[in-house]
Amino acid sequence: MYFRKRRITLPISMAEDVMGETTEDVVQHSQDIKQLSRLLGNLPEREREIVALKFGADLNNREIAVVMELSETNVGTILNRVLQKLREQWEGAR
Repeated sequence: MYFRKRRITLPISMAEDVMGETTEDVVQHSQDIKQLSRLLGNLPEREREIVALKFGADLNNREIAVVMELSETNVGTILNRVLQKLREQWEGAR
């Protein structure tokens, strides 16, 4: 309760020192998240689901293959193509 009542305000310049990020870094990170979200949203549902399982659920290709009822090789191929497509679109948008 004591710490809730005590509010400490810092100038933005000091907040950057405390957080280790500049305001520009925070804005860039936010823009990157929006761009990635947009690019992922343009993927077909199956590809989006495979990417979500790989990077969101942290599953390996074998586990994804079981969930998606695909071969492990097929999962790897799809992931490779999707990541290449995302890289190209990301660079094209910059």
